[in-house]
Amino acid sequence: MNTENKAISIISTLLVFALAAVAFVLSFDALSALAESNGISPELAPLFPLAVDGFILAAALAALRANLRGASAWFPSVLVGAFTVTSIALNVAHSNGILAIPRPWLATVVAAVPPVALFLALELAFVQIRSDVERQVAVDALVDVQAEVDELTEKRQKLLDSNRRARKTATTLAQNIAELRAELDELARAPQSARDALLAFYSDNPLATHEVAGAEIGKSRQWVGPTLAKLEKEGRIKRNGSGVEVVISPANEEYISNHDDESGATPGKETT
Repeated sequence: MNTENKAISIISTLLVFALAAVAFVLSFDALSALAESNGISPELAPLFPLAVDGFILAAALAALRANLRGASAWFPSVLVGAFTVTSIALNVAHSNGILAIPRPWLATVVAAVPPVALFLALELAFVQIRSDVERQVAVDALVDVQAEVDELTEKRQKLLDSNRRARKTATTLAQNIAELRAELDELARAPQSARDALLAFYSDNPLATHEVAGAEIGKSRQWVGPTLAKLEKEGRIKRNGSGVEVVISPANEEYISNHDDESGATPGKETT
């Protein structure tokens, strides 16, 4: 809002309140005189306009409050209309000179206005209190629902995080298992590969020492001796004074195996 519009808004608001004050004062004078001439004591007569015009103001504020909260404003709006009509009628009665001619019905109306205003004022207050209580209950319920939603959202996030960590752990475990299997396969193949390498080496170097053979295939001398003993027991080599004679080498193992199967001979033994 620019400066000009703001100034106009302030001036307009002040004028509205000024006109309302003027109208209230004028109505106050007429209703006070009307009340005093119809059985209300001079000391209490000034309170009569408050029961009429003051009620209009209270009901109007109650209607505004209900509208601002999005609630139903029919009851305070009806009260604004009813007391506005009552104030107009009483002011017209005062201006028509009815004061000079006593009218019993007018005194009855003046006497009835305060208790009616009291009843309706209390009912209006109860409506507002009930509305506040219902609104507070609704707000508390919304707060509880929001708290439950927040709690469920937090639990959901924790479950998602836990699931994410579990998947990550499972993936890591699967990778570790695959690596371990590969290592086990490699370890399972390594001894046989080393034995085949030892047999191949002695096929070409039957007089080589254990130390030389081990250095050639990447094994220690201590490994070569027991391995040759196992190979001799299996009939794959023979050891004599001239060195190591390879009976079944990796190159001819399949051929000898097939030949032995056909002849029924045992590998490493001569047939007679």
